[in-house]
Amino acid sequence: MVTRDPSILVAHSEKTVLPKLEFFHSIGMPPHDIALVASRTPKILRCSLENCIVPFYGCLKNLLQSDEKAITVFKRATKFFLHGGLRQLPPNVAILKKYDVKEANVLFLIAQHPESLMMRSDELVKIVNRVIEFGIDVSKSVFVRAINVLYCTSKSTWEARKNAYRKWG
Repeated sequence: MVTRDPSILVAHSEKTVLPKLEFFHSIGMPPHDIALVASRTPKILRCSLENCIVPFYGCLKNLLQSDEKAITVFKRATKFFLHGGLRQLPPNVAILKKYDVKEANVLFLIAQHPESLMMRSDELVKIVNRVIEFGIDVSKSVFVRAINVLYCTSKSTWEARKNAYRKWG
């Protein structure tokens, strides 16, 4: 933790760090997962419990309808959450619903690839439109998988892959 965020050493342990650890424990996060989250993203121990952590967890729990699933996604999405996840997740879910993406597929994307929903909404709309241009049906699970692929692939890598496939027919 210290090598990733040395300022954690000056955080007030009883007022800053302990309440977050207690919250994670209270929602049912196992100690080894708490250690994993804190070591991967130590900044989580310095952000506001009331204004950031609890609302983000509440948003996940509301969307996923399960503490266990919310904890799983919280563990995966911690670093994205710190970069605006709470601000981005609800509007991006609304965008997918506007395009008539099935709720089960939205939940799959949240659970398996939460980072794909942490981008700016205008970027998500561009990616969704590109996937539609590919002819992928919004009702199929492959639609949200394609969103994740386009999110994770740079334009130069995408072009290189397209050229390679064209080369091979």
